[in-house]
Amino acid sequence: MSTTSGTSTITAANIIDDMNRSLGALQETLGSLNESTVAKIRTDGEELIQKKIRGIRKELDVSEKRQQTETKQINGTVSSWQNFVDSYRLIGSSLRIDIDLLQKVLEEEVVRELTDLVKAGVLEEIDDLVRDQVKAQLPQHIPESLQAELRQHQEELARLERELQNSESARANATLRVDQVDAALHPFYNGRGQLSEHFPKTLGELFNMTDDTAVLLMHDFDLDLKAHDSREKKVNELMQLFGIRYRLISFNGGPAIPCSPTTATSTRRS
Repeated sequence: MSTTSGTSTITAANIIDDMNRSLGALQETLGSLNESTVAKIRTDGEELIQKKIRGIRKELDVSEKRQQTETKQINGTVSSWQNFVDSYRLIGSSLRIDIDLLQKVLEEEVVRELTDLVKAGVLEEIDDLVRDQVKAQLPQHIPESLQAELRQHQEELARLERELQNSESARANATLRVDQVDAALHPFYNGRGQLSEHFPKTLGELFNMTDDTAVLLMHDFDLDLKAHDSREKKVNELMQLFGIRYRLISFNGGPAIPCSPTTATSTRRS
């Protein structure tokens, strides 16, 4: 019994020792495994962290460059707008100066025009007032017979001035040649001191005047008019009045053409 008991004790102790050794070996293995795993994890983690840091730095560099570019663009835009605003202010200031100057000039011009109009109106009113007063006071100081004589002298003076004007026009018209059909005629006043609206503007218009116009013009100048007179005769009377040294003459039944009286007489004699 004692032998069997001792043997069992030894066997159990051996088993415990073996288990302790196995446990120690396992602990060593686990310790070694943990250290290598931790080292690997630490190494892989550091590489991952460095990679992340490099990526973050790269993104920061890209973002910074983009920000710098955008800042330059913004600064350029701000500078352009500032230049535009400055130019606008300068133009506005110049326009304000021009507008002020123009307004001042216009005001001065308006004042000047109004002043002239007022003066003209006042002077015209003064003339009318003086005329009315003279007309009212004249019979009281000048006899009627003397007033009639004065009016007669005024009418005579106006007639002489009119005749002088017509004489100068006739002298100027006498210098026109037959080929100067576009030459302007110098105007004539009728006995009433009026310019006829039917008066021809050029020598060609006078040569080619219609019979109806010739009749109207003869009425305006109080010339004798006969129903059987031809157009050429009416125009010839008007040309003689206006100082034209030509006459409308028809040769051998042909159309009347302007000729000098000397040429017409010698042609008829021949």
